[in-house]
Amino acid sequence: MLKNIDNHHLKILYYKISNSNSNSNSNSNSNLDSNNKNQSIFISESFGFCKNYEWTKFEFTKYSIIFSKPFTFMNLSGIAISQMLKTYSLPLSNLLVIYDEMDYEVGKIKLKSQGGANGHNGVQNIIDHLSTDKFARLKIGIDRPSDPAHKADYVLNKFNSQENLKLQKVLKERVPNYIDSFIIGGVQKAMNLNK
Repeated sequence: MLKNIDNHHLKILYYKISNSNSNSNSNSNSNLDSNNKNQSIFISESFGFCKNYEWTKFEFTKYSIIFSKPFTFMNLSGIAISQMLKTYSLPLSNLLVIYDEMDYEVGKIKLKSQGGANGHNGVQNIIDHLSTDKFARLKIGIDRPSDPAHKADYVLNKFNSQENLKLQKVLKERVPNYIDSFIIGGVQKAMNLNK
C-alpha cells in the first residue's frame, strides 16, 4: 500500500540503532524514561512489521514520513536500512539515521551529511550495506566511559538523572527542529541548525 506514494515525498527517518532482540515481535514503546543509554529516541506505535524492522507512518505537510527501528542487533543495522530503501525505491537523500555518539558529551547534537563510522559498528554496517557513507546522520551525544575497556557495558547502562534531564531537553527541543528541517529542506538546510 505504501508503494503507491510519490517517492519524492516519502522520507525514511531511521531512528534506532541499538541492540534489540532480533526475534522480538513485540510492539514496544521504548523511550529514555527507562534511562537506558542505547534505546530508541522516539516513542512509536508501529503499524507494520517486516522480518528485520518495524515502522510507523504519518503525514507531515505534503510528505509521508516513515519512522523505523530494526529488529536486528545494532551491528547489523544496515540490513534493515538497505531493505527499506529498496522496498520503497528511495534515494539516500531521503534517509536520516539518528544514533548515539560517544565522542560527544551527553546532550550534544550534530547533523552531518556524510562521513565514516567513527568506530560505531552499527553505522559501519549501514555504510557496508549501502556501499557509501553519503547519507545524513543525526548524532546525539552520550559521552564515553572513563575506562575504554568498558565501552559495551557503558552503552547498555542507564543514564543518571542529570544525563537524562539533558537528553530529554534535547529530544524535546532540538531533535524535532532538525527532523522538521530535514523533511522540508533536506540535509543542507537542516545542517544550519548545528551550533
